[in-house]
Amino acid sequence: MTKGEKELLLKDLSARLPYGVKIHIEHDVFYDEIEPYDSVLTPKILNDFLRMERLEVKPYLRPMSSMTKEEDDEYENCCWDNLALPKSHFYRLDIWENVDYLHMDWINSHHFDYRGLIEKELALVAPDGMYNIQTE
Repeated sequence: MTKGEKELLLKDLSARLPYGVKIHIEHDVFYDEIEPYDSVLTPKILNDFLRMERLEVKPYLRPMSSMTKEEDDEYENCCWDNLALPKSHFYRLDIWENVDYLHMDWINSHHFDYRGLIEKELALVAPDGMYNIQTE
């Protein structure tokens, strides 16, 4: 993993910390788990990832294309009202810099990969039902 990839992943993991993102861990010398193993991201794991070169942490994320109709409606109703972009831009990754923190909180809490980490092999595709997100 390059320094740039690690920085990108660290930014992403830091934003997901409050939302119980599940992660896959390899090369961990501090825990008694049999490697590799899955866990929920904690501040300690994030700190270890920052400090240790060999530790590999990959979040389980949902591709944007896996958004359900109900989630799409929820996102549109709660988020697009305050965003001055047409809905046709929703799936374009290059517009996310225009989205404020409330929109990012919703995306992070639903574990969507808006940074393209899956394609960069820095994240794993979350299996169906892994997060059991309840829409409002």
